[in-house]
Amino acid sequence: MFDATELRRAVARTPWPGRPPSRSGWRRWPATTRGCSATRAAALLRNADEGRPGRVTSIDINPEAGFLVTGRWSSVVDLVIGDSQARIAELTTPVDVFLHDSDHAPARERGEFGTVEQRLAPGALLLTDNVTSTDVLGRYAERTGRRFLAWTERPKRHWFPGDGIGAAW
Repeated sequence: MFDATELRRAVARTPWPGRPPSRSGWRRWPATTRGCSATRAAALLRNADEGRPGRVTSIDINPEAGFLVTGRWSSVVDLVIGDSQARIAELTTPVDVFLHDSDHAPARERGEFGTVEQRLAPGALLLTDNVTSTDVLGRYAERTGRRFLAWTERPKRHWFPGDGIGAAW
């Protein structure tokens, strides 16, 4: 059954722009994504200025990715180029937040969650942008005893059919 109070608490702990990750106690945020690291980096820079440092690891298979990660940005972003599963397996620090946004094949999504599982910090948050096309994160949450929520958007009178994000914690 849906509990609005639980949703509000989960959102309050979620690191959206303006609610930076390290303020929630999250220090390490690996993401297999392209381009979304800038928002996280901006929040982490602000946190560092306030004495609450953190980092984001952005993993991309494209060797040309990350051209914006220069100067001050590079002080909070670890840009890793290579296969996401292989690079996740090489992480040596606990993962507080993990965003799957790489290859959208269910097998790849399962593989990334399985690989990062051994590296998750207590209370880690897992996110996927595949929630409208696969049930991988929902099943993973069920198997590992985590809670799961899915948010979807369905634009009216628009060519884009909408998308969504899933969260497990």
